[in-house]
Amino acid sequence: MKTTITFLLLLSLSSLTNCSILETQPDIQTGVTVDTIQKDGKKFYRVTSTAMASSSSIEKKNGLMMATSSCDASKLLANEKLKEIEPDPRERELNTKLMGTLTPQNGKFCTKEFHYPYKK
Repeated sequence: MKTTITFLLLLSLSSLTNCSILETQPDIQTGVTVDTIQKDGKKFYRVTSTAMASSSSIEKKNGLMMATSSCDASKLLANEKLKEIEPDPRERELNTKLMGTLTPQNGKFCTKEFHYPYKK
């Protein structure tokens, strides 16, 4: 009886350790937010965008592919929002600064923060 209980306990622990972290973590909200901040006495738009990796990279569970596709998508989302702030592509390119990038869940999601000078 003791052997049976030990075996069942080991079997249960074994099944728990085989769970995929990627599948058990909750999804992160995707999209773009814009707010204004003060930095070094100057006002900036802070554009924060979050995107999810392509379904094919998620299916393959390839971290590099997931990070690449989610970060490319995050940059595209931010750029679309920045077009509303600054329609001139040259001005946008010269003045937009990437402040940081996060790739949680092995790259399944990517969040980028950009700053653009406030011009109003």
